[in-house]
Amino acid sequence: MASVGTLRTFGAPAPLTLFVRPLNTMQGLRAFLVMLATLLVANGTLFRVLDSNLQAAIYPADADSMSIPLMEAASASALILLAVGVSVSLPKRSRLWLAIRAIPTAFATLLSLALSAAWFSPHHYQASAGFAVVTIACMWSWWQDLPNRKSDGGKNALA
Repeated sequence: MASVGTLRTFGAPAPLTLFVRPLNTMQGLRAFLVMLATLLVANGTLFRVLDSNLQAAIYPADADSMSIPLMEAASASALILLAVGVSVSLPKRSRLWLAIRAIPTAFATLLSLALSAAWFSPHHYQASAGFAVVTIACMWSWWQDLPNRKSDGGKNALA
């Protein structure tokens, strides 16, 4: 293993090898911000759909409050965002870590798919489409954050 520099820890130099890779936080931050934006758009779309249905008297007068489904979707969205945030913050050092990183993203993808399926009913198709976009963004956040073997010249290829 060739040494490319030293890292000083408490006065003693520690060698850095080619296998130590600096974390690229921009990829993880981009994935997190895309998830935040798609969740805000999906929840905003849900609010507009429920509000327009309420104004059009589609819901019965004795129906529950509109805030119950909104809070349910907001809580699920917070879990999705937390899972993606955990996934992009885990290291990418080996195939084992890539598999571990896939677990929270798979949870987020399945939860957003369940939200999309739950809203797939008449008069709620736009809300379902909004959460389907969140599902696609969950898969993209995991996929784009994988190490790219071609662009780094093989230096950071997984062992």
